[in-house]
Formats: sequence, C-alpha cells, structure tokens
Amino acid sequence: MKHPSLGGMVGALKARMSREALHQRFTASAAQFLKRCLHTILHQKFQGAGIRTMLLRPFGRVLLVDSSSWDVSPKLQKVWPGAGGNASPANCKIQVAYDYKQGELIFLEPTAGTVPDNRYTDRLPALLNPQDLVLMDQGYFKLRTLNAIMARDAYFLTRFMVGTTVEVAQTGAPLDLDRLLGPGARPDLGDPWCAWARGPQQTNSLPPRVLARESPDSPTTRRRVKAHAQQQGRTAQTLDI
Repeated sequence: MKHPSLGGMVGALKARMSREALHQRFTASAAQFLKRCLHTILHQKFQGAGIRTMLLRPFGRVLLVDSSSWDVSPKLQKVWPGAGGNASPANCKIQVAYDYKQGELIFLEPTAGTVPDNRYTDRLPALLNPQDLVLMDQGYFKLRTLNAIMARDAYFLTRFMVGTTVEVAQTGAPLDLDRLLGPGARPDLGDPWCAWARGPQQTNSLPPRVLARESPDSPTTRRRVKAHAQQQGRTAQTLDI
C-alpha cells in the first residue's frame, strides 16, 4: 500500500475485523513478531553456499559490516527520527553484518536514521570470534573499537581516517603522509607496522598495518572537488568524461 491505513489493511484481510480491533493488535509483541519474520526472510534470502578459496582460509568468518537507510512517513518521526532540515524528519536505518565466507547473515538491527555508524561500532567486538576478519568503511572508525577487535584475536580492514596521527611503532616518530605519499613520491616505510593516535579525545593507539596505493585520477578528482566544495559550503557536482 502506497498510503497504508487501518481501513486499507482491514480490507486486505480475509478475516472480518473492525479498524478498532486491528488497531488494538498493534502491540510490542506484534512488533517483535514482525521483526522476527523480517530476520527469518532475510536469513533465507541471503543464505549462500559459502566460498572456498585459499585467500580467505586463514579467517573463520569474513564479515561485511554496513548500514542502509531510507526515509519513512513524517508521522513516524517520534519512532524513527530523521535529521530534519532539508532532509526528511523521519528516517529508518538498518545495521547489517554479513558473513561473506559462509554466506550467512550474522545480525540485522533497525535503528533511527539519526544514529551514526560510529556510535553503533561499539557493539561489533562482542559479535566476533577469534580469527574473524571485519571489513567496514570510515563510518565505523573508532580506535577504541579497533583495539577491542584486536583484543579478541580478530582482524579488521578499513579506510584510513583523515586526521589520524600515524607514528612509527618502534620509535614513536610521526610520519609525514603528505611527504611520503605526495605526487611523485615512492614511499619506502620499511616495517609497515605503525601506531595510530587520533586527537585528544581518542588517545588509544594500536599497531595496524597501514597500506597505501595510488588512486586512479577519476576518484581522486571527485574527492578533491567534494572536499573543496565542503570548504566553500557548497554541494559538489562532478561529471565523468
């Protein structure tokens, strides 16, 4: 139904029921039942045969962690608050972890659109087993969480967060990434294990392996245009030719 209503739902049911009787059945138990149905359907839909490859053999599971969000009716603002302003006042987000190696949906959790991925990331370490590999984007970047992942003997792969201080683990000397990775540079970092320490509020440090490679011109140009537009308070528009 494009515009669902009690009358429309009653009309779609085979059983004879009044709108008032249907409204009384919208309870917390009914919501949990529908949520469980959604989990069951998605588990069946995404269940695969698994992947057998030498590349992934060292890892027990390879978890792809991401979120997806969409606008809902403004009448649901109190249940699923959105950002408001030019955006919708009501928005729903779903956090998902999918085991790419086994072909299984590990968890699915609905949240309000105003809940950032960075806040949800604290819950990830408790879901991990030793030798798991977590793949996530910058939205989940938090040093405390990355440390907790390593404490569980698990691994992570994420994009570098701009503004993160990178130091040589053995000496503590800071690395000048602009100089090492600038145009025409051929960096030789030696031992690739480095320590991160990000900002006064995130004093945690950890020794991940930092990898760098040259980006193609097109994505790099889009990022530069977007960054420049944000500095000017405008929306970036690029055209690929």
